[in-house]
Amino acid sequence: MVVPAVLLSGGLLAATLVLVPPTYRASSSVVLLNPPTPPEADVKSSKPTGDYQNPYARFGDLSIVVDILRRIMTSSPLMDKLRQEGLVGTYTVAANIDFSRGPIIDIASEASTAPDALGSTALVVKELGLQLGALQAQQGTRPDYFIRSEVVVSATRSTRVFSSTLRRLIAVGALGFGLVISTAIIGDQSAKAPQVRHSEGSYQHRESVTVVVDSAEMVRAPISSRRRGGTVLMLQIQIWLLFLIPAGLRFAPLGAVGNPAIIFGVVLFLVWAVAVLAPSIDESSPCRPIRLVLSLLWASTLLSYAVMNRHAVVADELSNSDRYLISLLSFSGVALVAAEGLRDRTDLMRVVRTSIAAVATMAVIALLQSRAGFDATRYVDRIPLFSTYHPLRSVFGRSGLARPAGTATHPIEFGVVVGLCLALSIHVVLYDRVWPRWRSRFALGVIALGIPISISRSALLVGVTVLVVFIAGTTGALRIRTAAIFAVFTVFVFVSVPGLLGTLRNYVFLGQNDSSISTRTSDYAAVAHYLRQSPWLGSGPGTFLPRLRILDNQYLLTLIESGLVGLFVLLALFSATALLGRSGRDWHSSVEDRNLGQMFFGCGLGTIFAAVTFDAFSFPMFTMFSALLAGLAGTYWRLGRQERTRCQIVR
Repeated sequence: MVVPAVLLSGGLLAATLVLVPPTYRASSSVVLLNPPTPPEADVKSSKPTGDYQNPYARFGDLSIVVDILRRIMTSSPLMDKLRQEGLVGTYTVAANIDFSRGPIIDIASEASTAPDALGSTALVVKELGLQLGALQAQQGTRPDYFIRSEVVVSATRSTRVFSSTLRRLIAVGALGFGLVISTAIIGDQSAKAPQVRHSEGSYQHRESVTVVVDSAEMVRAPISSRRRGGTVLMLQIQIWLLFLIPAGLRFAPLGAVGNPAIIFGVVLFLVWAVAVLAPSIDESSPCRPIRLVLSLLWASTLLSYAVMNRHAVVADELSNSDRYLISLLSFSGVALVAAEGLRDRTDLMRVVRTSIAAVATMAVIALLQSRAGFDATRYVDRIPLFSTYHPLRSVFGRSGLARPAGTATHPIEFGVVVGLCLALSIHVVLYDRVWPRWRSRFALGVIALGIPISISRSALLVGVTVLVVFIAGTTGALRIRTAAIFAVFTVFVFVSVPGLLGTLRNYVFLGQNDSSISTRTSDYAAVAHYLRQSPWLGSGPGTFLPRLRILDNQYLLTLIESGLVGLFVLLALFSATALLGRSGRDWHSSVEDRNLGQMFFGCGLGTIFAAVTFDAFSFPMFTMFSALLAGLAGTYWRLGRQERTRCQIVR
């Protein structure tokens, strides 16, 4: 029953995607310029002051003028006037005020055709100038001393947007999900029936098996509920989609939300929901810490989203907020399936090894980009039905050295991801015997080399954190070996990439002389203005766009978008990986299992520290990988708890 429901839901989604008409957006930006200062001779003359003095120019930054214009342009009478003059579709007028640069007004129009979007934008820009002049003329100001508007970004082309289609897809998807869940529950109830009646009037007992749960309680479950590696396969697909397909590539029909890893993460969430609501379809073991922290995250996000929608929201902010919710759904799907869908340590290590293999592959791509000048991502973007959401720039420059990004969005994201995966690769080299030694050592080598070649303070911070946590939790002999290997690795980097170590040293110790650090420290004063507007729940998830200000700090970004409540929940989310690894370590008995918990502890701390140095959730690869790490740490904690319970039962 479930399979036809899934096929029907997929057909409805495909039909919605094809039949919904497209929407196009054109945008333009207008800057306001202060009027010229009246000559001193005119000031001393007997001319009426209204002839040259502009009362609206007394505010210095002109922010009040921007707000007045925004209110006028979005009023109902003016909208009706513009429609009579040929306006098609809808438009928004947004204040884009950075107090260090001056006031800018962003105008965006959406229509069903590209020419209509361009024409509507031009019409609104023209009307804005007329309304600005009329506003000042009412005060008796001479045109020579008007505040002027100047177009700084012209609407020369329109782009297809996915906001309207997205909302319809969400509605149809919710309907299809309800259909799938309903059929799954019906099938679940049928599977629980103790007997099955045949046409002859006889009864036949359903085949079943007996399993033991943590409380030593005996339950009966159908053989069909036994999983045979399906969860592992789904997580492996998720991992390869995440690390092999460039982050800037999107599934074209879905627009900005078409990241393949994010789409598949939503599928994983639906799989988890079916497993929870219909246990006989696919039973799962609850991991309550992960459920709790995700519940808190969803509660704070939806509260902020609800408060945001109490007032008018600019179109691009609303679209980005919707995309944020979809990303959060995908994040939850990956974390929950990884935390509750893996049966034992064998499944856990299969996923860990796949993660290492995928990250090592990305590191090899980055090495080829920086050392050989060969960029494999140029060929990946030719995949049918895929398009580039933003330019696939894979190599950046710093101090004359190539700074690769691999398949990540930016070298910072690449460096942080390889730094986090360093913990897992160290564990596999020391304790895992499934891979040949050459394979695990090669993976560790290329992953470790990815940290310095990214030339990123964030990557160095994560890598050092992982090494310190490993050294603190291992034996004296391994500490000596680690120190020796680190010395050899440093010499190898010095010989193979001349100038890299010196660049890293200068890059780390420049302090305030480095523009990237001074920019980050100046963010704190800028955040205060936005925080005062809504300190508890923020302005809304995903609404603080780069056009307002680029914040290289996820905690500050969350503080603006979700307030103090969201910041507390974010800290709890990032801490979950570390705490689950550390607490689960005490419940495991073997040395290798305890070391794995220590490595999860290092990954969690690395995530916490990395979020201070860049806007982490703006990067899909880091976001989804942190979800995977949290889920794997949840499985590790759950297995440790089961081991402790079994020991208590034996005693």
